[in-house]
Amino acid sequence: MLHGGVLSTLCDNAMGIACALAVGEGTSLVTIHLSVDFLGAARAGQWVEIAAESTQPGRTIAFASAEVTADGALAGRATALFRVITRDAASSS
Repeated sequence: MLHGGVLSTLCDNAMGIACALAVGEGTSLVTIHLSVDFLGAARAGQWVEIAAESTQPGRTIAFASAEVTADGALAGRATALFRVITRDAASSS
């Protein structure tokens, strides 16, 4: 079975990418909070898909959610908060 830590990492990455695309270029994102609900198993040989979306992109905080399926069956859900850091602000600190 797919380890929960691997699934958490994949969800975090997918949601971070969704938020980065939503807030635009010139930003970096840092995870503030990550919550994953494990609702089923993903076994060897199954196709695992993570559908992530930025639910509320903002200038300082971005919210995201994701749904995980294994061969089409629901395997988990995740939500996250990200701190949005502009490159200008990062270089001045």
